[in-house]
Amino acid sequence: MAITTIVADEPGGLADDLPPQCHVVAPDDLLDGRHLPQPGSIVVNLCRDQRPLSFGYYVSLIAEARGYAAIPTAADLADQADDRLVRSRHAPVDRALAALRRHSGRLVLPRRLLVALGRCNKPHLQEVAEAAYEAFGLPLMTLQIDTARVQLLQAVAEPLAGLDSRQQRLLRAALERLAGPPRPRARFAARPSWRCW
Repeated sequence: MAITTIVADEPGGLADDLPPQCHVVAPDDLLDGRHLPQPGSIVVNLCRDQRPLSFGYYVSLIAEARGYAAIPTAADLADQADDRLVRSRHAPVDRALAALRRHSGRLVLPRRLLVALGRCNKPHLQEVAEAAYEAFGLPLMTLQIDTARVQLLQAVAEPLAGLDSRQQRLLRAALERLAGPPRPRARFAARPSWRCW
């Protein structure tokens, strides 16, 4: 089980119904060292602005510098600023869409697909969601799909604040899956029974 620290501009928006091994903090708490995750923790960066040199970028950069696994990595965020690198990352998603098209008789695709840590709400598009997460490394993104040509147009980091209740449930389930099953609770040993004979 991984301890997961979620860094969000609106930490109150995720505080309910999270697994016990997930903790939500504000970016300031991580950046100034007031809240340091446990060693071996995963830091999930859900900051609104993740452009290079933004507050969100520094969350991933500092988390990695302190030895934590960061999602997304600072390199993933820096790569988002280079159009050629971003376009090259479309290829695995396009391959997953092409495979889906080959294996499905009549393919119905949404124009937009929310992906949370490699998970989506449409089971038949799960491989596409996983390919996008592997390619871009963004914990929360919307894929914009050209439904006529069956290819990815764009992957856009999605802010936490804009999620509806169904999308929030998807994110919570993805975080729970990332964190793994909770540790079993310690059981108290039964007291020995003393008998006087």
